[in-house]
Amino acid sequence: MDAKAARTLERTHESIAVYQALLEGLELMPGEMNHLYVPTMQNMLRRARRTVECVQSGEPFAASAFSNPAEVLTAMDLHWYFIFEQAFAGGLPNPHMMEDLEAYQRATAVMKHLYIERMVVLDEVRVAGTPDRISMTPWSDRPVIVDIKTGKDMSFGQQAISAQLAAGAWGRLYDPETGSRVDLGCDKDFGIVVHVPVGQAKATLYRVDLRRGTQILGVSTQVHAIRSMKNLMVKMAG
Repeated sequence: MDAKAARTLERTHESIAVYQALLEGLELMPGEMNHLYVPTMQNMLRRARRTVECVQSGEPFAASAFSNPAEVLTAMDLHWYFIFEQAFAGGLPNPHMMEDLEAYQRATAVMKHLYIERMVVLDEVRVAGTPDRISMTPWSDRPVIVDIKTGKDMSFGQQAISAQLAAGAWGRLYDPETGSRVDLGCDKDFGIVVHVPVGQAKATLYRVDLRRGTQILGVSTQVHAIRSMKNLMVKMAG
C-alpha cells in the first residue's frame, strides 16, 4: 500500500469513529427526525467501512461518487438517501479541520493581511463584496486581493473567479456607517487564490490574471445592462 492510500485509510478510520459516536448519540437521544437520521448515519458507516475493505483488498470502487450530480447517482441506481447523505455529512465535524488550517497557514505565511472580509464597493458597475483577504505579498509592492476556495478542484469557474477578484482590486473600502470610501491601491494585474480542498491537508496558491478579469467584468456589466433594457418593442397601429 502506497503512502497516499495509507493516509486515505487513516482518514476513513477517523471518519468512522466520528460517525459511530454520532450514531450512538442519536440512538441514546431519540428525536422526531431519527427515523431519517439513524438509517442515513448507518449507511454512511457501512459505506466508510466498505471503502476500508476496498482499499485493504485492492478492490476497485467509485471514488468519485461524492462529486456526481443527482442524475448520475440515480442512473447508477444508488439509494435515494445517498444524495441526502451528502448534505447531512456536510454539517458533521471535520476531523481534519486543523490539518487544513495548518496547510493554509503554511501557504500564506509570507503574506501580511491588511484587511479580512471588509466591505469593498465598485460604484462604477454597482457591485459590492467582501474579499477574503487584502494582503501584502512578496510578489507585489501593492496590496493584493486574496480569495480562499475550498472546493474539490479549480478546473471550473476560472472566468468568474478572475472577474470577482478584479472587482475587488478596482473597488474601494467602504464604511457602512459613514458611507465613506477609501481607495485601496490594489494591484490590478494579478490576484491570488488559496485553494484549500476540504479534508486534504494541503493548500495551493494560484496567480489569477486580473487584466483579463477586468475585461470579463466589463463584458458582464454590458450584458447585465443589455438584459435590463426594456420597451424595445411596441405594438404597431392597425
